[in-house]
Amino acid sequence: MSIPANIQVKMEFDNPLEVVQFPIEKDKIWGIAANTVTVSIDGSVESVWLRLLTIVNKFIKIVPDDIAKYLPNIDISQILNDRGIETTYTIDIPEIPADLMPYHSTTTPFMEALGSENIKTEAGSFDAAVISIIERNGEIYYSDDVGFLVKGIGHFSEYIPIVQDLNIELKSYTHQ
Repeated sequence: MSIPANIQVKMEFDNPLEVVQFPIEKDKIWGIAANTVTVSIDGSVESVWLRLLTIVNKFIKIVPDDIAKYLPNIDISQILNDRGIETTYTIDIPEIPADLMPYHSTTTPFMEALGSENIKTEAGSFDAAVISIIERNGEIYYSDDVGFLVKGIGHFSEYIPIVQDLNIELKSYTHQ
């Protein structure tokens, strides 16, 4: 039995977040300037199982009242606020230098242009610059034709086993 949660995390930056620095040239490395981000958390948990639990709970009290009041459609921000947990945070992000570890004999670049390749997404195939994030712990693919990122991969599962790898891609695109 699974009960899916729909969690939305909204991030608003005080200054535009410059992920890609132009021109993109093979072996170019770069970092990210200091910034301030406001993060908001919201979402819901909805399931047939929670509806069933609500019905059963009316006849047989198996869920404490302080939890039952959130059923059957759980509003995540309401629960967090009721528990005294903020749902909006302001975070000052320090500069991430181009060379993350400049004190080593070999530096670890934060972002590095590796070259280009043809990437297939749901929206189609695109010639894209391949940009490594922290020594291929993630990659982003930027297409000049689209003028934006067409794919992103984050390799998280090898570091945090309960988190799946991030895999985002462009779903649709209309050439302008």
